[in-house]
Amino acid sequence: AYYPNGFPGPDQEGGVQPVVSGKTQTGYNHIQSYFLSGDVALDITIPGIKGFDIKGTFSYNKEFQDQKNWQIPWTLYSFDKQAYLNNNSQDPTQFLKATLRGPTDPQLTQSFYQQQNTLSNLVANYKHDFGDHKMSLMAGTEQQNFNQSNFNAFRRHFISTTLPELFAGGQQDWSNDGSAAHGARASFFSRANYAYKDRYLLEFVGRYDGSYLFPSNKRFGFFPAFSGGWRISNEPFFNNVSFFNDLKLRASWGKTGNDITNPNALVEAQQFLSGYQFGSSYVLGIDQVLPSIYQSREANPNATWERSNQTDIGIDATMLKNRLSFTIDYWSELRSGILIQRNASVPQSTGLTLPRENLGKVRSWGYDGTILWNEQVKKDLSFQVRLTWGYSNNKIVFWDEAPGAPSYQVSTNKKIGTTLYYQTIGVFQTQAEVDKYPHWTGARSGDLIFKDVDGNGKIDADDRVRINSVHTPDWTGGITLGSRWKQLSISIFFQGASGGAQYISTESGDIGNYLGEYAEQRWIPDPTDPKGLTPSPAKSTYSGPRTFNRGDTYWSPQASNNNTYFLRSTNYIRLKTMEIGYNVPKEFLSKYVGIRDLRIYANGFNLITWDKFKIMDPEVSNAAGDYYPQARIFNFGLNLTF
Repeated sequence: AYYPNGFPGPDQEGGVQPVVSGKTQTGYNHIQSYFLSGDVALDITIPGIKGFDIKGTFSYNKEFQDQKNWQIPWTLYSFDKQAYLNNNSQDPTQFLKATLRGPTDPQLTQSFYQQQNTLSNLVANYKHDFGDHKMSLMAGTEQQNFNQSNFNAFRRHFISTTLPELFAGGQQDWSNDGSAAHGARASFFSRANYAYKDRYLLEFVGRYDGSYLFPSNKRFGFFPAFSGGWRISNEPFFNNVSFFNDLKLRASWGKTGNDITNPNALVEAQQFLSGYQFGSSYVLGIDQVLPSIYQSREANPNATWERSNQTDIGIDATMLKNRLSFTIDYWSELRSGILIQRNASVPQSTGLTLPRENLGKVRSWGYDGTILWNEQVKKDLSFQVRLTWGYSNNKIVFWDEAPGAPSYQVSTNKKIGTTLYYQTIGVFQTQAEVDKYPHWTGARSGDLIFKDVDGNGKIDADDRVRINSVHTPDWTGGITLGSRWKQLSISIFFQGASGGAQYISTESGDIGNYLGEYAEQRWIPDPTDPKGLTPSPAKSTYSGPRTFNRGDTYWSPQASNNNTYFLRSTNYIRLKTMEIGYNVPKEFLSKYVGIRDLRIYANGFNLITWDKFKIMDPEVSNAAGDYYPQARIFNFGLNLTF
């Protein structure tokens, strides 16, 4: 036997110690990858035609990968030191225990993969100014092609470990597989710009795109866009308006297309093709086993582009001798033809698995902006305040929702991703309260009370209410405060968000940590306190529920009955960054040869957070809190320039 750290003699501590057998080769996994990539660029300028040029590029990428994974059994020896000492034996090999590790027999897996991608484009540009008029034109085309394939084979039951080749494997328990994919996209695009005296600005953009994911008669779509701007401050009648240094109005409308609903399932995205799968196998004759094949999805020959109509209206202004500037935009988007499956129009009794169809429609809208104030108080003193904000909202216009649901449960005209919740209105204090009010089967003192929304005297699925809040906040924004006095500078950035909500579903109980809030605010039976407010969190009408273990109650977060007690607001304000710096005066640095600039600074990130969520970071990405937390960071340093 082979002992990596030497033989464990009697004077060594420890019990059973594993060692590896003399056969150190347990197999190998050889991967050979080859990459080939290249780019060719074209740039043409025609003499005599001012402002005209043609540019083009061609990119080629090729990849091969050959993998051979050879696995053979190996033996692990464990040394029983205590038995060795108890028997005063001089032969330690008597106390070695052999254990077979790895596969039960030699196994070989070989695979080969290749992919090829090409991207080419050609663009022509023309610019020309004549008097007060400026014009530019652009036209181009782009094409993308890809193909890929893979193959793999597996065999086991090799009679020898000295011949790791597929032909030497057994004739049982073997497999092979392979697949391929290819596709292409083509685009033709153009743009035209026109400006008159820098007052009136017009632009047209047009695209004609084709995708392999749609049938030939639905493959191409035309997507135009228009935009215009009016620089009011350049108008003659505006010359006497000294309040504004610059004022511009703008508006745009455009249509874009989307061909991939699920980027991770491109084959499924080809809805115009029927899907087929292998089913159960059947024995024909004596020993002939044949698999069945069945149609797993109907084809949709009318599948085509999802379209998005987008509108934006904005204003840009600078005023008060360039001290105050702002930008404000209102935007609206209507997505139509979203590829989704029918949910209600076709009953399940048909047995059909339907493809995605261009049925969905979603409207989104919002506004955002920036306000900036720059003030030079004195020669050596200045400050800056920047405020940014954004508001966004959306609603489902149509998605073929099943009829018959109560109005307070429908998702149409609600945000994308909303969920149904039982409304929590208190905690049962006594068994008498449980018997008096409609309750979930098995409810007892200390359990959450669900509201009987439909008033039928029982708590069931019809009492769930759709809450029009999701994890994404409605409002986001921040404010930056900066100041400079002589060589000293300071910058502070606050960020915040509101309108979002997060459901808490941690593994609280015997499998994980029990949250402090659950313990501190847990319901405790107190006969002297009929209102059940012992203990009670600040500004709460009732205490939390009794202790629980994961999903052992109908209301706990790991159970299937989502309720509003565990739905928490994620509104917050955070001191995101703060930095103080000092630039050493150049007069002082001039004494030292070679030093041009020296700045000493200290900064911090994620310094203070004000929120009601408390349990986790308000920017938490999931209900269980399984995410990499944001760290509070402090830096001290200097920038030195020679």
